[in-house]
Amino acid sequence: MTDPLFRALVTSSVSMSWNLIYALFNLGLGAAYRSFWFISMAAYYVILGVMRLYAVSCGSRGGARPAVMRRCGFGMTALGVALSGIVCMAIAEKHNPKYHIVVMIAVAAFTFYLVVQTILNTVKAHKKKDGTLIVLRNISLASVIGSVLSLERSMLGTFGDAGDRFSSAVEAISGAAAFLLLLSMGLWMIRRAGRE
Repeated sequence: MTDPLFRALVTSSVSMSWNLIYALFNLGLGAAYRSFWFISMAAYYVILGVMRLYAVSCGSRGGARPAVMRRCGFGMTALGVALSGIVCMAIAEKHNPKYHIVVMIAVAAFTFYLVVQTILNTVKAHKKKDGTLIVLRNISLASVIGSVLSLERSMLGTFGDAGDRFSSAVEAISGAAAFLLLLSMGLWMIRRAGRE
């Protein structure tokens, strides 16, 4: 239990469970509200869960960390491109249903949990400089990015109008920022794996 990598692998297993639960929650919301956004976000969290499972399984076996980092970097880059497409389709759709207050609370609570957990993981990964910890940290950051976008879209649908200029501009700016963050994290991981 004193090994930081072992502790990170254990906490990542718990995070994978939460990711799966939240993916199923998004899938249920997508079916209930007939929302392309929530179904896409369910797929987004499943892909992040698979990336986390891959990093944990390779890290626990002491696998080739640069290869893991490179593959996850390519996955992160592809995820950024896919997320930008999802945001563009959501803006073009101009339909964002008003959600029940319980849905808003659940999305906000999960986002808050992810932000706190990611801050803690980022501090630990920065101190240790371990490749597996860095990959897990970046996957957590990607999860936070998706969760913040979902929270923003839910709030705009519930408290605003999805078709007005302000909502479209906010979604476009945050979608572009999410794309750039995911792309830069993916390219940084590929570059670091190449150096190692």
